[in-house]
Amino acid sequence: IHWYSWFIEYYMESGLQRDMFNHELTLPTQWKMAILPNFFTKFEMRHGRFVDENQTVAPSYDPMCATITKGCYPVLVVDPEKLMDPDYGPAEGRK
Repeated sequence: IHWYSWFIEYYMESGLQRDMFNHELTLPTQWKMAILPNFFTKFEMRHGRFVDENQTVAPSYDPMCATITKGCYPVLVVDPEKLMDPDYGPAEGRK
């Protein structure tokens, strides 16, 4: 669930680069590792390896968003509770 919240934040904030585990702003170096989550271990990707404890990180955005006509943004919101409901689930799944 935690990973999904990170992924949702990414789109809700137009591709803002955040750490996958603590959701703090991160550097492009760590972001490049984060988009390959099965390649690096959690230890290798830890936030403190890239950002010092008192360091201020300027917001940076995923460069991929610049290649998309309207940028990175949520296109659709699906309610997981409705997906599980026998009456509303099929319609929610067809969104």
